[in-house]
Amino acid sequence: RAAKEPSCLAGFDAVVRQYFGRCRSLAAANGQGAFAWGELDEVAASTLLHQVYPRAVRAKLLPLILERTLRRIAAECPAAALRPGRIGELRRWAVANGLRYVPISAKLPKLRRASAVPHAVIEWRKAQETAVATARSSGATVR
Repeated sequence: RAAKEPSCLAGFDAVVRQYFGRCRSLAAANGQGAFAWGELDEVAASTLLHQVYPRAVRAKLLPLILERTLRRIAAECPAAALRPGRIGELRRWAVANGLRYVPISAKLPKLRRASAVPHAVIEWRKAQETAVATARSSGATVR
């Protein structure tokens, strides 16, 4: 898919730069070393989210799961699995590493106004299925 959409790799690169840049600046501002996400305890997170959003736990948890997935792929996935046309290899890596979703494209949307926050729209597939999830900075949905 990346070969058919030239902006796909540019979008993915922008997302990786955004996450790593944000982590470095937060760590520097706090006088700490490099920030690293830990494992996401979905049961504990669901319990906490249920107290605030009793009817929207899944909708609130999914963006955290997708962001954690993207961060792990950017930090740990072999470069060969990230090349265009290697979605099968990426899926196998994701499943072997306990990830449920894989990004299949990332696009930079046209910003409608100069003050809009830049973001990427990422299309996801379940690592073992064909369902689609689309995520952006404001949230995520699964179709």
